[in-house]
Amino acid sequence: MALTATLAVVLTAAAVTAVVVDSDSGRVGAWVVVGLACVLAAGLAAAAIFREAFRRLDAKGMERLMSATDKLDRTITSLVQQAVTDQDERSDRLMRPLRRDIEGLAARTSDVERRVGDVERRAGDLRRDLKQERSERMLADVAMSSGAERDVVVLVTAQRTGSTVLFDRLRLHPSVEVEGVADTWRALGQSGRRYPLAFSDVDSSGQAIEVENGSGAMIPGRPLLGSPLWFVEKTHPEFFDFDVARLLDGVHNLEAAGRRVEVVLGIRDPVETMWSMAAYQQRDPGWYAWLDPAGIPDFVARSFETLVGVATSLSCRIMDYSGPPSQRAMLHELAVGLFGDSAEAADSWIDAVEAETVAGNRARREGSGFIGAPTTTRDPLGPDGIWSSAGVAIERAAAAYAAITGG
Repeated sequence: MALTATLAVVLTAAAVTAVVVDSDSGRVGAWVVVGLACVLAAGLAAAAIFREAFRRLDAKGMERLMSATDKLDRTITSLVQQAVTDQDERSDRLMRPLRRDIEGLAARTSDVERRVGDVERRAGDLRRDLKQERSERMLADVAMSSGAERDVVVLVTAQRTGSTVLFDRLRLHPSVEVEGVADTWRALGQSGRRYPLAFSDVDSSGQAIEVENGSGAMIPGRPLLGSPLWFVEKTHPEFFDFDVARLLDGVHNLEAAGRRVEVVLGIRDPVETMWSMAAYQQRDPGWYAWLDPAGIPDFVARSFETLVGVATSLSCRIMDYSGPPSQRAMLHELAVGLFGDSAEAADSWIDAVEAETVAGNRARREGSGFIGAPTTTRDPLGPDGIWSSAGVAIERAAAAYAAITGG
């Protein structure tokens, strides 16, 4: 339509020009214009025809190209799928024997594990049987070695106050022994273990005792001479649930039965006590595992406050532990004042038992952290500041310590 309109305009212009120009030259020029217009129109028409042809040709080409592309894509996809299928089949053929071998190995492994489990269970049963048999033999030995009811020295101490070495040295005096059965221990209302696990069953030549209700153990050393007149027991406040009345009832019952009870309180600077407990827990995480290290100050405060209750209710000897000299002084006091030794005889006996029970020579379970190296830095805030919020408990412990020692 655009081409027709253009041609009409050109012809109209040429005709008008021919009419208006009244001369031969003018008419000739007009017909020239008409000729040019015709040529132009023909060129435009041809261009339009070619454009339409090319447009139609491009659409058909694109359609054929897209069809070819789709066909190629389907062919490639089919080839890839076939290759994957072939590869899976080949892999499956290769893996099938390997899977059979793995399944066979797993079955054999399971059988071995089952057999190992059976062996471990039988070994566990055997260990329990041997432990029970050993305990029963020890208890039989205990029953034979237990003497008549005697007077009692009771060490009532906070933890980590040198009480075990004091106990070990004291029971080596000719006038003292550890009762084989735990009758006096039970009469005092105590629970727990009478002697530390770290030193139990490491000396086959030691003394068999009932270490817990119905359980025997061998503790190191046994006096060779003398006729013991005293039993010795050692306890801690948690062994009678921090209940002073319970301990007092036990003491009074023994006294009512005609037995003398001598109480020795063992105490130590409270911060030193706390640090010693924390250090022991680090060396042996199984020791008092139920006690959070951050709760040690409160535990020590409760222990010291319990000892205050005992001290105000009973006549007690006080050992303020500050190392070997304080232990030696208490041993000397007991040997002279309680067992009737002369000062010279007491010193000789103490020299002998100190040499026998020096820390480096004490037989103990392998890996036991019971004995630790002394620490010179004692920050009241505790290791890594874990007691920074325990100021009230530390003050309670310090007040109880001062009440006992008169400091």
